[in-house]
Amino acid sequence: MGLSVILPTKDEEKTIGRCLNGIFSQFFSKIECIIVDGYSKDRTVKIAESFAAQYPVKIYQMEGNIGEARDYAVKMASGDIIFSTDADAVIKRKDHFCKIVSDLKDKEVAVWTGIVRDPDFYITVPVAGANMAFRKRDYESVGGFPPYSTAEDVILFSRLQKLGRWIMRSDYEVIMPTNIFKWIGNWFSFFVLRN
Repeated sequence: MGLSVILPTKDEEKTIGRCLNGIFSQFFSKIECIIVDGYSKDRTVKIAESFAAQYPVKIYQMEGNIGEARDYAVKMASGDIIFSTDADAVIKRKDHFCKIVSDLKDKEVAVWTGIVRDPDFYITVPVAGANMAFRKRDYESVGGFPPYSTAEDVILFSRLQKLGRWIMRSDYEVIMPTNIFKWIGNWFSFFVLRN
């Protein structure tokens, strides 16, 4: 059972290296990373290409919003399990993917999520998009990410929950700077757009 990490990027040169180091430092070895870049103007793609020389990283470029980028990444993924994250998120635990694969062996579990912790404010949020995993076939059965530029992850999480139970692991976190106002906007958008 392989795991594909989907990673949308846009001008992420300051953070993508740390993100990819966290991904490829995992104990679980059947990993590929699908990067969908929104035509970055900085060194994001060059940094990603340096990782692609050593690891299974595929890089695509496309115009579109984050929902469309995540959806395209899933379509290009070969793994049975998809892990969705952001380019400014860093996975700390080396057994992160092992836990995801183990938990998703339970056929009743439709979606897995962990915590996002802000390194400066110690805000922890059980947010979906930066630390969420699911089976590719379940993703396809619910219609995937909606083509929105906000709340796409929360809406997908809600769709997947309808297929079965979900697991939230508070001890499996990613470190990521937060923008509390953006998150409030995402949750507001979720309630407006969820149908």
